[in-house]
Amino acid sequence: LAEEIMQLQLLDRYHDAQTLLDAARKDSHASVQALAPDVLFAQARQLYYLADDLRDADRVAASVVEFGRLIGTREQVIEATFIRVFIAVLRGEPALAARRLSLVSNVLGEADAAVHPGLLFCQGWLSTAQGDTKYGLTVWSQFLAEPAESRSYWAWWPCWMPIMFEGGMACRARDLMETVMGIAEEGAACNPEVATLKGVAVSLRGLFTNDLAVVAE
Repeated sequence: LAEEIMQLQLLDRYHDAQTLLDAARKDSHASVQALAPDVLFAQARQLYYLADDLRDADRVAASVVEFGRLIGTREQVIEATFIRVFIAVLRGEPALAARRLSLVSNVLGEADAAVHPGLLFCQGWLSTAQGDTKYGLTVWSQFLAEPAESRSYWAWWPCWMPIMFEGGMACRARDLMETVMGIAEEGAACNPEVATLKGVAVSLRGLFTNDLAVVAE
């Protein structure tokens, strides 16, 4: 069920995803604690994507982390913590984001942490948010150098491409900007019905070529 919900989210079919989430909550008698950890994680993602107030997403993601640590669902602990890191950065709380990110490093271990795409993305974002754009771009360059097959992991981050692109713009790192734009366009071409992917790709192309008409489109 959770996998189906998250696939719907990737396709911009949030209404259908919410219908399944509502049904799951009804079956659990509206008790968050009764939801399976992966379904609860899908709910946290839905809130992160759509909520006007990110506190709800943060609260549910925190529940996923708590339950996951109790029952040993390592993947949900890591991914829900990433949501909490994103929220802290967006709120302008880099110290809190860093503390949350340290949990992921501890769970993964040194070897896995060095190559985990989610951790690399967060490290780059956190560094640029703290003003260390040089290190942030270095980390992101490592992230982007990963084999194309690993990019399927990135798809659920609606924010990662514009954030890295803007970091590249700030430092005039055109190679990084072009790489990010190319990946965005590849994702849009493979999923022509997904408006979010198409919108991001068109927007980045317009920014890269300084074409305001394309950005407006």
